[in-house]
Amino acid sequence: MTEAENFSLETQIKVIGIGHGGSHVVEHMRERGMQGVECICFHTNAQALSDSQAQLQQIRAAIAGTDLLFITAGLDDGADTEAAIAIATAIAREAKAMGILSVGLLGTPDESTDTALAELQAHVDSLIVTPIGHLHGIAKTAVGEIAAILNEHGHVNVDFQDVRTVMREPGRALVGTAQASGPERARLAAAQAVAGIKLSDAKAMLVLVTAAKGSLKLFESRQAMSVITANSLPSAHVIYGAAYDDALGDSLRVTVVATGLAG
Repeated sequence: MTEAENFSLETQIKVIGIGHGGSHVVEHMRERGMQGVECICFHTNAQALSDSQAQLQQIRAAIAGTDLLFITAGLDDGADTEAAIAIATAIAREAKAMGILSVGLLGTPDESTDTALAELQAHVDSLIVTPIGHLHGIAKTAVGEIAAILNEHGHVNVDFQDVRTVMREPGRALVGTAQASGPERARLAAAQAVAGIKLSDAKAMLVLVTAAKGSLKLFESRQAMSVITANSLPSAHVIYGAAYDDALGDSLRVTVVATGLAG
């Protein structure tokens, strides 16, 4: 197990990559210079984990002081899939015992591994399962956007308790993101972000709207939220946040994390 940069932000966010697939995602985040996130790679196997109490002590030491933990793995290595799920479950179990909010981020080649994920889903607060080819993008979006809205000064900040409320809805979670420009940019980005999510099944949602500083208008936030809530449950718990990213230029980005989905 190796650790990278330490951060002293108010909300402590860590992402741990398991095995080759998960570690590759974490290294990619590190290379991209993702702010406000501590990256950890876990290089071991299920046999070593089950045989050694020292491994669990390593896990506890690595995630101590964490508020939000993302556990990521790519389940495309045949026999290594069972090992990756076992390790992810052990980490999630330790996180739960330590009172850490945990989110599983798993890339799978197909749906055949779903039954093997039942135990993991019982220990993480939310589980995001995506095709293996989308894992990098989904991990970057979920981790990066939540880190930005929690730890950077934005137009409308979201606090950690808001994130905890959304991510603790039992069931699966999905992440959608899109950006658009022009006079209808908020409406278009929101519609594209939720195109692959059945909003009527979501029990809670975290909606993040990002634009260059000074460019986001109140009516645009309302437009984006109107698109998202139009097809969602009236009882759904919806948290809204807005952040700045001058790199977007004249574009606007909408990211939606929907939780409590059946799966």
